[in-house]
Amino acid sequence: MNINSNQLKLLQNAEWLYEKQQILLNIEKLLWKIADNIKNRAGESLEFMPEKTDIKSGKLSRGENLNRLPYRILDFPRLFSNDQFFAFRYLFWWGNHFECTFISDDTAINKHIIKALQTMDISNLYCFHGKGILKMDISDKSAHFKLFSETNFEEKAPTTLRLSCFYDLSEWSKIPEEGYQFYKLIADAYGKN
Repeated sequence: MNINSNQLKLLQNAEWLYEKQQILLNIEKLLWKIADNIKNRAGESLEFMPEKTDIKSGKLSRGENLNRLPYRILDFPRLFSNDQFFAFRYLFWWGNHFECTFISDDTAINKHIIKALQTMDISNLYCFHGKGILKMDISDKSAHFKLFSETNFEEKAPTTLRLSCFYDLSEWSKIPEEGYQFYKLIADAYGKN
């Protein structure tokens, strides 16, 4: 096993690890601001969620190996049980993007949301297709996602639904508001009709 000169410089310099840790702490604060925005501004829109959905605390997951890169995921509001899942998921993936995602296996809710979203002008909403709807290590977005406006739902509503918006890491300061607006889009879609 050999260590090249760049790797040796990194081994001898702990400062970059302190910077990385501070960045990740700031990202966590950013994600929690999304949850705060939802709690403080959502009002009655929280009522469309399945019973037992966590609308108080949320869950932050930390990791270092999403395709070998650090990540942070906030699930809020969320419900994961043996027989049901429903969540708004906010992902930071180092070197890749921020992602706001809605996932649900509630066919009635999914059908209602799809019908309403089809009447709205949405340009940056993507629909996941394929296996592994909860899988987060999507490095090739084009292979797994279609624009919502280009997705055919005519046959029947999917039993599982994953809708996502993606944001460049340079847009980090907008993420608390964009995360809330994503939540609001889905909640408003459910409230239509």
